[in-house]
Amino acid sequence: MINERFGKLGIEGFLQHHWHKKPLFVAGAFNDVADELEFDEHDLAAFATDEAVESRLVREHHEGREWTVQNGPFDDETLEQLPAGGWSLLVQGLEQWVPSMAALLDEFRFLPNWRLDDIMASFAPPGGSVGPHYDQYDVFLIQVKGKRTWQLGELPADIGGKSRQPSAGDISAALSPWLRTDTDLKILKDFPFSDTFEANPGDLLYLPPGYAHFGVASEDAITLSVGFRSIDPAQLALYWSEEANEQLTGRLLSDPLRRGPGSVTTDDSGRIDSASLAEARKALLSALDDCRLLQHAFCRAASESRNSSALSEQAQANGLTADEWLAAALETGLSCRDGSRFVYSHEGDSLVFGVDGDTYDCEAGWLDHVKTLCHERFVELPVSEAERFDTASDLVHLMFKLYQHGSVCVHCDDFEDDPDDQD
Repeated sequence: MINERFGKLGIEGFLQHHWHKKPLFVAGAFNDVADELEFDEHDLAAFATDEAVESRLVREHHEGREWTVQNGPFDDETLEQLPAGGWSLLVQGLEQWVPSMAALLDEFRFLPNWRLDDIMASFAPPGGSVGPHYDQYDVFLIQVKGKRTWQLGELPADIGGKSRQPSAGDISAALSPWLRTDTDLKILKDFPFSDTFEANPGDLLYLPPGYAHFGVASEDAITLSVGFRSIDPAQLALYWSEEANEQLTGRLLSDPLRRGPGSVTTDDSGRIDSASLAEARKALLSALDDCRLLQHAFCRAASESRNSSALSEQAQANGLTADEWLAAALETGLSCRDGSRFVYSHEGDSLVFGVDGDTYDCEAGWLDHVKTLCHERFVELPVSEAERFDTASDLVHLMFKLYQHGSVCVHCDDFEDDPDDQD
């Protein structure tokens, strides 16, 4: 259905002309989502009081300051005493708590899983907003209740270059002259907005990185933001160093005095000689050249869960024994939990599977199952598997481990209710 969301453009036209390039507004693209919305502002307020849910409250004026942000969870009194306007309540990771939001996220699987972040819901009363700002990621803004007026600005003319997409650094540098310095939020001041759109329920606004935008509710309004993050190289380097540690442990650099006469001077004991630096660099590069280590680091960073507490709760609730689970899994198949993250990397003979921040080396023959689970978020186990867990394949053992971690589930409600299904 997502192909129909972009009208005559379709997915290919959208990717060619708009993705990561320029905004797109499509009226009525998500009318069905708006019509069948399973929650309202009261439900969002309830989510915001739950410590397991990530939430924020942005206020235009609060305690003598402008544009403040407060992180949840919130108590009922705080939410009940909010003024009639001038604020927005933001709830992250909605796909973990509302089934229809998980299904909505699945519609964007035509884009790389590792870039897909989450669905955020923003509620604002009349006049409410999060201020004029810009993002360093791609975002689809879907209006599902009420109306919101959007103002959009062009990218500064000198940003980036014609031969490449602007980087996060390019965007920050180009927009810094408009950034306010009296708030922790990236609020723009006196930015020259050029386009205006009024979003009604079902309307879609896509924004690439760096486009300044300012959305103000004209009535009680709920907007969904489907965000697409990227990988922080600093985080990737941290994970890579942890992966490389095992490979490098036990390797020692050679003694410079053993390289021959004149390799070091005996009257300058504090100096680290160039040959020792070169040897250290060679050792580190040998680990960096190991593609499998980078695969693990990337899969770990790309699949890291936004809400590990939700996975832990689900893991504790998964009470089937290994044999009970296998019988159910063979009959019903396995599904990814709402909000769980699945990616994989296949380079040469190395297949690495990333699930909710953990990584697993897989056999090449598992590729179809891994790929299906990542893209379809459902997979059937081979019918040839034994009915006893202890004689099942390593693939089945891995799937059971993911079940124990709370990342996959079996549709076993009917199975458990009907003893005949176990024969």
